[in-house]
Amino acid sequence: MNSQITNTRLNRIRFFIFIAAFFSLLIAENIFAQKAPVEIRKPQFSESRGKDFWVCFPQNAKNEFNAGLSFKLYITGDKETRGTVSIPGLGISKTFFLNPNEIVPVDIDTIAQIFGSDQIQKLGVHLVADNAVAVYGLSNRQASTDTFLAYPPNVFGQTYHGRFNYALSGPETAFTY
Repeated sequence: MNSQITNTRLNRIRFFIFIAAFFSLLIAENIFAQKAPVEIRKPQFSESRGKDFWVCFPQNAKNEFNAGLSFKLYITGDKETRGTVSIPGLGISKTFFLNPNEIVPVDIDTIAQIFGSDQIQKLGVHLVADNAVAVYGLSNRQASTDTFLAYPPNVFGQTYHGRFNYALSGPETAFTY
């Protein structure tokens, strides 16, 4: 009788070892199995590309005379592109040419800087291109740099969004975020 109990226990132990080994093999197969190659796709930024943009350059920090203020638009795209950057309210217009995958900087006259708020100022910068491009802007001076990614009107419609700082006040060491 004792040997029968021992055989039963031995059979149960063998059964559990078999089940454990079986599941271990299943798990190991999934860990070490070769998978189909992962397709590496080039990122697409279509939601920020367009052929028509309106941007502006709000006041960069406080007014510092002779502080080397400069505004630029950087334009890039994956096709050969021609276009125009203009400030219709000031009668200023420039053309640009872009090779595929190139970044072209376009200087913007700093007279287009917007001072104040809650008033209409005809200082909008209009960019028109013959192929889809991405546009980002840079407002730079000695102790302050602002940048932005421009979105074409089809992203937000006729509602324009901006995140701007309040004007600095107080001692020279005061900062605005």
